[in-house]
Amino acid sequence: MSEWRDLFAPPAVGVGSFTCSFRVLRRHGHDLLALPLPRRAAARALTLYAAQTRFARCSKALLSAALRAGLPVPLPRVDLPVAENDPLLTWLRETLGTTIPPALAILAGNPFAPGRRFILLAFRDDDPAIVAKVGTSSEARTLIQAEATFLESVAGRRPHLPGFRGMKVTDTFSALALEFVDGRSPAATDTAGLRTVLQSWLDTAHPVALDTLAPWQRLATQAEARPIMERVADRAVAPALSHGDFAPWNVRVECASQRWTVIDWERGIAAGVPAWDWFHWMLHVSVLVHRHDTAASAEFLRAALQSPDFQEYARAAQITGLEDALLVGYLIYFHEFVLPPSPSWPLLLNLKTTIAALRDLFLARL
Repeated sequence: MSEWRDLFAPPAVGVGSFTCSFRVLRRHGHDLLALPLPRRAAARALTLYAAQTRFARCSKALLSAALRAGLPVPLPRVDLPVAENDPLLTWLRETLGTTIPPALAILAGNPFAPGRRFILLAFRDDDPAIVAKVGTSSEARTLIQAEATFLESVAGRRPHLPGFRGMKVTDTFSALALEFVDGRSPAATDTAGLRTVLQSWLDTAHPVALDTLAPWQRLATQAEARPIMERVADRAVAPALSHGDFAPWNVRVECASQRWTVIDWERGIAAGVPAWDWFHWMLHVSVLVHRHDTAASAEFLRAALQSPDFQEYARAAQITGLEDALLVGYLIYFHEFVLPPSPSWPLLLNLKTTIAALRDLFLARL
């Protein structure tokens, strides 16, 4: 298993070095977040952790207040000797336009997630400036390449996307850099903000047949999808820029403007199925935040379909009357093509089990 401490090259004999120092926040026995030593920077670096549960949000707020107030915090210190010519730090310096190693914060991520990537926050003059996503495994490097390629293809042409600052590929890692967004995750209940973003990604001027969209064509290869294919045959919809993992923790609401910026685009599709990002948000909030069982998740999704914000979005997307069929299609697609066959992370296993049960439930009601 790769670890965040292995991202940096240790100094070789005869090569200059310096020390990178961190305070480390751990969760469930694993490193979660490595914070820089300066307290103001450490408090600002907590933005990397998009806490969702009430307990996590309260813990994050308390830690931030303690750091800002100069109170002692029980976080172990880690000192890493790093070569002066370390390729990752050299690239970050070049991207920042500085000559000195930047202060860093590192989100270690989920150790059980396939394609584990590390999120680095690099500071310029004591202010966060660049967010870098770094991967060392082959799967992680493939995901980073996919995200960089997608962002380059849509940069500056679609709203609510992060500013892309470039990519770096070496023998040992792949990385991409984005402009830092000073903000927080939105409330899971902010469906007005959700509608604003997703509606801005609809191409309402150029409706296309649903069965011409690549994800829907892939879904059509599944035998259990036949009932919904018959229901939507020849139906035209507004294609949507699709994120593929649209959830509160992948959004930043800018403090000053309240504008939403959506991050993590490794599953991005320029012409995707409308409403699937909305369903993804609601399902993940239900299962991973509220910890609903299958029955409660089904009721939560039904209420989401009937909400005024979703109904307005549905009219713009030209999917009125197709909502149930699109929901079932999303559940089948996500279960078969996105989630790993045998998840090792307990929450992911529970999500997969719940999706299978919801798929069967909604299929039976079509």
